[in-house]
Amino acid sequence: MIILNFLRELKNRNPFLWLIGWVHVFLFLGAGIMSLLDATHVMGINAWVKPMKFSISITFYLWTFGWIMNELKPRFPKMTTTLSFVIGISMLAEIAVIYFQSWRGVRSHFNFETAFDGSLFAIMGTMIAINTVCIIIVAFLFFIIDTGRKPSYIWAIRLALIVFVAANWVGGYMIGNGAHSVGGEDGGAGIPFLNWSIDHGDMRAAHFFGLHSIQAIPLVGHMLRKKTDALSIVWVFSILYASILGLIFYVAFTGSPLITG
Repeated sequence: MIILNFLRELKNRNPFLWLIGWVHVFLFLGAGIMSLLDATHVMGINAWVKPMKFSISITFYLWTFGWIMNELKPRFPKMTTTLSFVIGISMLAEIAVIYFQSWRGVRSHFNFETAFDGSLFAIMGTMIAINTVCIIIVAFLFFIIDTGRKPSYIWAIRLALIVFVAANWVGGYMIGNGAHSVGGEDGGAGIPFLNWSIDHGDMRAAHFFGLHSIQAIPLVGHMLRKKTDALSIVWVFSILYASILGLIFYVAFTGSPLITG
């Protein structure tokens, strides 16, 4: 019931990102079906696992930003519409490349084996860069306006956006590194589904943890909004969350797996 209420309210808040989110839900289901029908493996795992992971993660991303950007809409209606459109279309472009490469049975990320593969990865990188710019703009707008909401909730969004941008920096670090692994080659043994390496450092764990700050921290702010000390708790939780992100990054940076086999 809570989920249905959320989806109904989200449709009112941001119909476009609500719709694009549903597109990714169906893409997730499609990739799940393909994983049962197609035995092709890429770097040791079924080729359709990556589209599944990205589809569901992007769904949460789109729906979260569709929800929180509604707070900016009264002051910046045109800008929030534009940002929603850019975010939604760029995510569709990224998932299209991931699906296409999975269908071809090759890597989508860090694939420079041919000029064509390198061009597709460059397109994905461009889409992520565009999204990062959009998120920085959203963060800036949240810091310069008073939405009238409870301080604990608005500060939770502000702090989550900072952590989220840091997680995007981790993604940029992986691109600069040309791989997500540290101390070993990409691929090999990993934990189920997420496939984070159990043999060496894997930056994807920090990237994942940081990106989902945008759900975790505002949720805490919303749940605690009626408490008198809510703002202090939000700050403590945010600092703790960022510290854990830093620790996960450091573990990967040293070439050590987050979870050993």
